[in-house]
Amino acid sequence: MLNRRAEGQAQTTRRTTGAQPVYDAAVIGSGPAGAVAARELAHAGARVVLLEKARLPRQKTCGGGILARARALMPAGMQRAFCETCCTVELTIGSRPFFFAAHRPQAVIYMADRRRLDSLLVAAAGRCGAEIVDACRVDGIAAVRGGLSVATCRGTFKARFVIAADGALSATARRCGWPVETRRLVPALSAELNVPAGIFGRWQQPVRARFDFGAVPRGYGWIFPKADHLSVGVVSMQSKTTGLKQALQHYLKAAGLGGTAPLKTRGALIPVSPRRDGFAKGRVLLAGDAAGLADPLTAEGISHALLSGRLAAQALVEAEFTPPAARRIYHAKLKAHILAELCIAGFFARRVFFRPRLVDAFFGRRGQAFVEGVTDLATGRQTYRRLLLNPRNYLKLLPPLPRIR
Repeated sequence: MLNRRAEGQAQTTRRTTGAQPVYDAAVIGSGPAGAVAARELAHAGARVVLLEKARLPRQKTCGGGILARARALMPAGMQRAFCETCCTVELTIGSRPFFFAAHRPQAVIYMADRRRLDSLLVAAAGRCGAEIVDACRVDGIAAVRGGLSVATCRGTFKARFVIAADGALSATARRCGWPVETRRLVPALSAELNVPAGIFGRWQQPVRARFDFGAVPRGYGWIFPKADHLSVGVVSMQSKTTGLKQALQHYLKAAGLGGTAPLKTRGALIPVSPRRDGFAKGRVLLAGDAAGLADPLTAEGISHALLSGRLAAQALVEAEFTPPAARRIYHAKLKAHILAELCIAGFFARRVFFRPRLVDAFFGRRGQAFVEGVTDLATGRQTYRRLLLNPRNYLKLLPPLPRIR
């Protein structure tokens, strides 16, 4: 086991010239998966460099709703990333539609500025000893004796392993043995809106997040209140969907937000199914969206991005950076902690998004119980596996017993 390096030992650096050290790991991508992987490795005493193609801090397309279960996976000192705490979730679903609300005494969703959130996660990695190199485009990766050579616009970095955490469009995966796309990528479009004080106040009393399933065919829309604006968006679970901009405009109008000029509009692709051709090849591990670990029911990816980054780092340390052992341990950890959950979430997603008659029948009878369960999933009190396998949940789905007169 590697000796732990004291936090705060190393400062963030930007490499330009000079001799290249040999790193235990080069992490490509500074989002949640990459930043947490770098932090975990550095905290264990590994020599790690975090490479980011953009200039830091950088913006990321995201609605900014951070589930409580994701918040629990983050290091200390992240409070400054969150502008609102949401304990109430509203949901409409079905062709009628049905309305449900769930309340918790603790936070269900934290509203975050992704630019600030990612910046704080990267800073936490730097304090643990990771070297941070931004504005660093990766141009190629080649095998060398005992590791990999990562050629970038800022020089060449040699590392024993690479963790690819460079998002849904991962160029690293394509370079390193995953040339064929086996994930299912779905489109999302988000906008930030400045709204009049009267309208904004309705989302602050109390602060609540809203999800409207059916706002877009086989998808949903969301509304998140931020510090001084609303984050609104739509996501479709169909891989090839046109007209998402029109769907967003229609959703804004239906929500009483039509005619409000958006501050920013951004699109993204979300991988809602894991890769079918593995998550590790040679000395490369995939984490986060590069591995395809977003939740297929909610399209939320930050929880599993954080967890997979941690698992990748743990696998390397436990395997003492031996390739066969690292690959085996990483896959076992993903299977135990993430893949089984994704399988069950996919079971629910196929019924929610593609079986409208079943949705109407189910939610008309026991929709509130389902929404309460999903809210517990968001807080980390529940897992899909326990939700599916607990016999008590099936009893809740039965019609109420008639009263005995």
